[in-house]
Amino acid sequence: MKKAIQAILILSVLIVLGFVLYYFILFREERQRASFPVMDRIVEMDKPGNGARWEKSAEEKSQAKVQVLEGETILDAIDLNLDADEELEQVLTVRPTEAETSRISIVTADFEPSTGSYLRTWKGETLAVRPNAVVVQARDLLQDGSIEILVYGIGASNLQTLTIFKPSFKRAAAYKTIFSGEGQSITMEEPNKINLFVRGPAGASPFDRIKISYAWNPRLAEFQRTSEYRVPGTNIEELLTANILTGKSKDFENYLSGLWEMEPTAGHEASLIHFSPAEKKISFRTGETQEEWDWADSSASLAGIYATITNSTVPDLIRLLDIELVGMDRIKVNAQSQQIMRFSTSEVWNGTYRRYKGGMPDSRHEPMSPIHEGGVFEAGVEGGAGKIMLGIEELEGSYTASGGRKLSLEKASFSLADGKQTASGNYSVFRMDSFMILDLHPIDRHGLPEGRLCYIFTVAAKGGKGIGTLILKPARICTDRAELLYEPDIRFVKN
Repeated sequence: MKKAIQAILILSVLIVLGFVLYYFILFREERQRASFPVMDRIVEMDKPGNGARWEKSAEEKSQAKVQVLEGETILDAIDLNLDADEELEQVLTVRPTEAETSRISIVTADFEPSTGSYLRTWKGETLAVRPNAVVVQARDLLQDGSIEILVYGIGASNLQTLTIFKPSFKRAAAYKTIFSGEGQSITMEEPNKINLFVRGPAGASPFDRIKISYAWNPRLAEFQRTSEYRVPGTNIEELLTANILTGKSKDFENYLSGLWEMEPTAGHEASLIHFSPAEKKISFRTGETQEEWDWADSSASLAGIYATITNSTVPDLIRLLDIELVGMDRIKVNAQSQQIMRFSTSEVWNGTYRRYKGGMPDSRHEPMSPIHEGGVFEAGVEGGAGKIMLGIEELEGSYTASGGRKLSLEKASFSLADGKQTASGNYSVFRMDSFMILDLHPIDRHGLPEGRLCYIFTVAAKGGKGIGTLILKPARICTDRAELLYEPDIRFVKN
């Protein structure tokens, strides 16, 4: 009897320890899940009643290096250099879990060599409320040797916001707010002046604004309001205003659709922008550089939209575009980039653009014209036997060529194998002069670009229509032309 009681007690203790261990592991998993930013999480909905399942990819792009506090949701984690040491600090964007419309805050985390881990050091609130439209920058704004944190975003009133934090000398690793404002647009005249534009008085032209200037006050250690005056807006026809500036971002997006060229500016190379609202793509070209960006949802502003865009090849690259109508078929573009690395980027997109009317945009060459999902194009037929009209979806599929080479095109992704090695990544199709270009962008296993493969392509029709064979001619894309490399053509037969 005594042995039976002992066995029951031991079994009970083991069961209790099992429950304690189970809930301890479950708690740790929940804390680990919470440390991944919202934008890096994958949620899959199972069958009804099974709830949602959270997964993380094999290699997470970013992860919070400090524990999340109760009631916080991490939106993003950005590695930045905030001081003079060699270690990168981390800036987290967070918001209260139970209040999705509340203001977004930033949290700083610094590396502690003695423990070999990161410590949470400070938290500050911004005016931004939209989680997908926050851009964080770190730079020596005042040129005094200290690194300020600049946070751009969209506020509760659907206005552009800017909050600037400066290192505090009163407490180590802490910051103080030296500027916080919102308006239809915000410009900076470095190193010590900020201009904020707000809507003009009632009854004025819809393009009239009030310009409020702020200047750095060293004594108070903050930006102080210095002047305010009215700026007359560009005189645009009332009908144009009524049809385009409706307060709905979709209307302005549709107006932007097509190709725009930058107005000539001394010392700046001309840029081209192609807006495709249907495919949610924005393409930029400056010199020999061509970039395609994914276009997220836009927010209407006083005279245009705010748009968040991410790079198709490197999704971690985020930019916030402020696009405004400033005249008949004239827009102004201002981009704010999120600085992930220690060095700053030179922004060449900012400027005034006019709608491309045809001819030579810069009197030298025809611009490239990207073909997006759902688009159509004319492809040359092998042997110069005219052209055939194709939809971009007709390119998709698997192809084989001699020597065991295989090509697969699916949506915006490709895979190319030659029997020895395989390359994969993203691809795009565009027209340049009279040529159709297949532009392959391989990506390595870390998600970073590793070169570029360009081909001028023609087709051999199958049964008089569709693609039977895809003929690729290796080429180099220059500023004003496409040049053949005089390498053997690759003939891919569609399976």
